[in-house]
Amino acid sequence: MDIDDPPGSSEYLPSLLNALEARIKAISPHAELDRTLFETLLLGFVAGNKNILVQTDGLQEVQNVAKYVAQTLVSIFGFATKKTRLRSRAERSDVLNILFQNSHSDAPTPAPSKKVNKGSRMYSTSSSLSLSPLFTFKAVENSKDADGHPEPHTRLFTKTSHPQALVISGLEQSGRSAQEALLEVLTDGQATSAEGAIWTVPEDFILICICPRGDGTERPPILKSLLLSQSVSQSAAPFRGAHFSNGGKIGAIHDHSIKDLIQDLHNLRVLQSACTMHHSVQLYLRDLITATRHENRLDATFLTVRCSRDFQDLAKAYRVLHGPSTLSHKVNHSQGMFVDPSDVINVYEGVVAHRLRVRDGPWAETLSPLWGTTVQCAEAAVQFAKAPTPRPTVQEILIDISTKV
Repeated sequence: MDIDDPPGSSEYLPSLLNALEARIKAISPHAELDRTLFETLLLGFVAGNKNILVQTDGLQEVQNVAKYVAQTLVSIFGFATKKTRLRSRAERSDVLNILFQNSHSDAPTPAPSKKVNKGSRMYSTSSSLSLSPLFTFKAVENSKDADGHPEPHTRLFTKTSHPQALVISGLEQSGRSAQEALLEVLTDGQATSAEGAIWTVPEDFILICICPRGDGTERPPILKSLLLSQSVSQSAAPFRGAHFSNGGKIGAIHDHSIKDLIQDLHNLRVLQSACTMHHSVQLYLRDLITATRHENRLDATFLTVRCSRDFQDLAKAYRVLHGPSTLSHKVNHSQGMFVDPSDVINVYEGVVAHRLRVRDGPWAETLSPLWGTTVQCAEAAVQFAKAPTPRPTVQEILIDISTKV
C-alpha cells in the first residue's frame, strides 16, 4: 500500500499508521499495532538513534512490552534485535555474554559464565530474534564530514552480525557492575572481557530499556549515567491478549513483503538535520529547561547539557513526522522546515520526565535553593515522616510549568 503524502507534511504520519495497520490486519486479523510505541520508536530513530526508556505497570507487563517492542523492531523496522531480561544481581560478565553471544567477529568468544543456583536468581536470560524485515531501507552511501567521519544524520542501519538493537528489562534489579558494563558499551562503542577479548558494537546501536512504572514521583532506579543516556521516555498502556495470541503476533507478518511504508529512513534523517529552529523557539526551549531546573518541587539535577541537545533533536524529528502546526501554516517561510513551540511542548515531557523526581516535602523545597539540590536534614525528615504531605507527580508539575512558560 503506497503512501502519497510526503514526509514533513501533516498527513504523512497518519497515512503511514493507517496503511501499516491495514496491511497488518489483512495479514493477521488478531495482530495490533501500538501506535504510541511505534511513534516513539520512529521518533527516536529519526532524531538520530536515541536510546529509549519505556515504563509500564507490573513485571508481567514489562515482559509483554519488551516482547512487543522486540517484535516491532524486527518485523517492521528490520533491525537485528536481541531481547534480554536480567535477573537480580546480574554481573558484568552476564551482560557481555548476553549482548555478544553468537556474534561473529575476529575477537575470541568469551567463556560462558559459571552456572549458578537458580534459587539465587544470579543468571540472565535472553532471546535473539532473526525474523525477516518488512521494510528494506535503501543502501545509500553515508556522506562524510571534513575529517572523513560519517555524518550522524546520514548514518544508516547496517547489516551486521552484532545486534543493532538491544531490548533489555530487569536493569532496576541488576547489580551495579552489570549496569556499568552496559554503560561502557554505550559510551565507548566496545567492551573488554576479563580475558582481554574486545567486542565492537555497530555505530548505529540503540538501547531500549523496559522497566516498571513507579508512583510518578521518583526516577527509575537505574545507575545515574545509564539513566542519562536514555534520551526519551514513554509510558506504555497494558496490552490486551490479542497482541500475543496464537496467530496474532506481529512477528507473523514477516512472511509477507511490505515495502515503502517507510520509504526511506535516511531521507527522514536528512529532513531532521535540515530542520531549522528559530531563535525565539530556541529561547522558549531554554526557558522550559530553566523553569524546570528552578522548580522547587522538583529535584532536577539530572537535566544536563545532553538533555538540551536531545530536546532539540527530538523537537526537530517531531516536526518532520507530524508536519507543520496551524501556527506554522500562517507563517510564510520561503523554504525549509521550521520547528515551532507546539513541537517543543509535545516532546517536553518525554525528554525530561525520567530525569526528575519530586522532592520529599516542603522542608526539602524550602532548603533546596540554598544549596541548589535536595538537603537531607535529619530533624526535618523525622517531622516529615510523622506527618507526610502528599506529593504531586512529575507529570502534574510539568503540566503546571508548561502552562506558565
